Amino acid sequence: MSQNKGRKPPAGEIRQSQILSSFGPGSMVDLPETSIIMGGLNQWNYGKTEIPRIYEPRLEQYLQQKFGQPNLSLREPPASSQDPTGPRTGIQSFMFPGWFVAQVDEEFLAPSGKRYRTRPLMPWKKLAPHGGKYFDKDKKKRSVVPVRFVQACVHGHISDINWRYFVHRGASCVGELWLDEGGTGNDFADIFVRCEACGKRRPLSDATLPKSKELGICQGKRPWLGPAPHSSEACGMDEDNRRVYNKLLVRSASNAYFAQTSTVISLPSSDAAIKEAVNLVYEDFLQYAEGADDIAHDRKKKRVSEALGEFSNDQIWEEVKQRKSGARPESKKIKQVEIETLLSQPDEIGEDLPDKDFYARNRSLDGLPDSLKASVDRIVLVHRLREVRAQVSFTRFEAPFSDIDGELQLDVAPAALGLETDWFPAIETKGEGILSPLSLKRSPLGSNAMP
Repeated sequence: MSQNKGRKPPAGEIRQSQILSSFGPGSMVDLPETSIIMGGLNQWNYGKTEIPRIYEPRLEQYLQQKFGQPNLSLREPPASSQDPTGPRTGIQSFMFPGWFVAQVDEEFLAPSGKRYRTRPLMPWKKLAPHGGKYFDKDKKKRSVVPVRFVQACVHGHISDINWRYFVHRGASCVGELWLDEGGTGNDFADIFVRCEACGKRRPLSDATLPKSKELGICQGKRPWLGPAPHSSEACGMDEDNRRVYNKLLVRSASNAYFAQTSTVISLPSSDAAIKEAVNLVYEDFLQYAEGADDIAHDRKKKRVSEALGEFSNDQIWEEVKQRKSGARPESKKIKQVEIETLLSQPDEIGEDLPDKDFYARNRSLDGLPDSLKASVDRIVLVHRLREVRAQVSFTRFEAPFSDIDGELQLDVAPAALGLETDWFPAIETKGEGILSPLSLKRSPLGSNAMP
């Protein structure tokens, strides 16, 4: 992210690959003095440059069909700007949660006789006028930390707990709240919210009971998409067609965020060369063409002419026309195409050149022990491999998954990455690997190994 003179530096930096896993839109991140929720796709700032696109036709076509968006594309997350005078790039985030616990060293003696560490619990609006600090009874400034607990639902919605409503069970009281913690702080039955004014005190474990309604009906809050009410939506119903209630969620828990991704391996095709040529100049020139005559006109530009090489204007126009028309039918499943390509091709697939995405060759089975020869049909050494991974959604509480064929399973309610966007964030990774398919007839395992 750019940091020119007089500009506040960014709160932190994250690798592009992490944005599609642990720190994507809607995820929560702890910073030294506060906690944030990562902004959605509408809060991704690319500066004044074109959003860098990743081309992977098989994945694009699959997602276009899956989500019913014929113009859906794949884009890289914004990269850090290396120009200190250039426009800032990066991802906007929002402070979340909005309730904090003051760092004071006090004790509370419960009616049971047990002593608890107790700390004031208050919203940011009461701390902001004092520079985000808490004034204790001696008028000394104390630092604060974000409260560990928030509320969320299975549809991905998330918001602050209404602490006053919770401790007073809906009654009206404006007394100062305190968080009483006993033991190590991991036992919800030993964590209480207490009102100093009326003396009401309630264990946090009340919000963890099965099918608990203590945190109220979900209001569809999506703070990663910007301020309410524009970012909120109707929550909907659960699997039993009933209203969805909020559930207690620990911000740092492993079930707070699950990225839902779809991945394909780039495979060579007969028209790979023309696709690569069009990729070089599509965004800047060819996407505006309306026919072969426009291709000929664009070709007068040196950059376009060098990129298109010996391909005819008609050939280029056919490729451009297919891209502009939207999704093309893909009858085979993602992983089925990949395994069939590796198993049915001759001794070599692709080209072993630095600028190529895929090259694989068969390894001779000569010299293998007889025990392995009885089970292995083929060994394919993949020297060059390009994998494209796109994040399409995320969930909370329950992890999404893809089946063995690489198909997305949308049984778990997914949450939106942005407001009315026609693209998904994606990254490409290059590497290598080995495929060793087992024989269905001879293998004691009775199944094929996947790449």
